[in-house]
Order: sequence, then C-alpha cells, then structure tokens
Amino acid sequence: MELAEMYRVTLGGAVTLSTSVQVYNPATGTSAAANDDGLHLYIKGPDGTETIWGVGPNEIINDGIGAYHAVFVPDQIGVWTWRWLGDNVAQGASEGQFEVWSIYVMPADPPDLTDLRVLVRRSSCSPGRCSVTSFLSRRATRLSATPPSGRPTRC
Repeated sequence: MELAEMYRVTLGGAVTLSTSVQVYNPATGTSAAANDDGLHLYIKGPDGTETIWGVGPNEIINDGIGAYHAVFVPDQIGVWTWRWLGDNVAQGASEGQFEVWSIYVMPADPPDLTDLRVLVRRSSCSPGRCSVTSFLSRRATRLSATPPSGRPTRC
C-alpha cells in the first residue's frame, strides 16, 4: 500500500482515492502486485460518521492486478480521513485526509478571531495606554467626519 497527499475538494465534488497492493516474498526479498478481495476503505466524516466500502461495483474498483480506486462524494465541509486496509492477501494499510470546503457554506464552528489582535499596529500608542478599541476608533475617525458614538477618539 502507498501513502497519498492531502486533497482539497469543493463541496459537491468527487474525491478519487487509490491504492496499490503488494505482497512481500521473504524467500526472494521482493514484492509483487497482488489482488486482495478483502481490501476495505474506511472514510470518516467531520461529524465522526464512518463509511466502510469493500471491493465491488460502485465501491472499490479493481483496476488491474494490485491496483484499486474508489470515487467518493463527501456531503459535509471539514476534514475527512480515510484508510485503506487489506485483510486477506496483503496485511498493510495506508491512510490520509482530505478537506472539503465551500465559499457558500460556513463551518459549524466559526473561527476564533481572538488572535487577530496581534495584527493591529500599535506603534502610534504609548505602552499600556492604547487598546484595540481606541486604535480602531482613531482609524474610523480618520475615515469619516464624525467618530462612532460612544467610542474614544484618542488614546
């Protein structure tokens, strides 16, 4: 089995996951491609729901000796994980993840904007006397003729 890179897909798009199965021969020290009818693909969604597919039509497709793929259409935004696991001929696994996103759907957990405070320039304020609120108020004062009500205009 082989490792794969991280995929990023738009909600509604399909993800094609593929793997190859090889069997190691200790007598010769070589590996050879082999089919494994016990191959399974485990796909876990962002909400923890797990889908398990086996070799067969509309699930895992055998593309040739030791070569397999599956086409999966995720239905949620977020990070999905997948794992190929052989249990008959090949005792091995490969796993990875892909991210589903959409510009039209917000994630269930909105991002925490607390850390954006570090992006606010503080060089024009005296140490300990300027807050993010006063900085933004001064900025608003420069952009409009009147400052927002209830907000200080200076540090």
